[in-house]
Amino acid sequence: MAKSTLKKRILKWMGNGLFIALVFLLSAYILTEAIAPSRTVDLFRFKPYVVLTNSMEPVINTQDVVVVGKADVSTLEVGDIITFHVDINQDGNQEVVTHYIYDIDDSGDDINFSTHRHFENANDITPDNWTVHEDDVLGEYRFTIAYAGFFISFIRSPFGIFALIMNGIIITSIVILIKLDKSKDASEA
Repeated sequence: MAKSTLKKRILKWMGNGLFIALVFLLSAYILTEAIAPSRTVDLFRFKPYVVLTNSMEPVINTQDVVVVGKADVSTLEVGDIITFHVDINQDGNQEVVTHYIYDIDDSGDDINFSTHRHFENANDITPDNWTVHEDDVLGEYRFTIAYAGFFISFIRSPFGIFALIMNGIIITSIVILIKLDKSKDASEA
């Protein structure tokens, strides 16, 4: 009897410790994204981005989430997929783009990349009309989470934020009511 109680306590303690560690890591990730989003990939070794255009279809679709890892620009090769900042339409705003490396220029002190979108026919490949400096590379493509961007876009919308808050309030209320009911039953016994 005492061994099973001890075992239950240890399992509960381990579960609580795992939950606290998970909450801490998630909080640290959210805080890093809020305060220094450019440092997220450096600290956590990955960062997700929602794909908003069809330039990489069918390899990477609109509303997919691409997860990039920290890139060592000196080891990147032609054909690798990278995510980077670039001012696409020369309006002064840096957009985030995920494209293939078309060419690498490492003849000077810095490394610069030419990129291209996905083409079905290799004979049709043409480079983008911009050059990506090594400091603008955000990361190297690791994997895709199909259509997860729909969920992220919903959560970022005013209705999605409201729905998350309401669900949090409802779940918290249910947990409190269940605990109150259990303590009431225990006091009556």
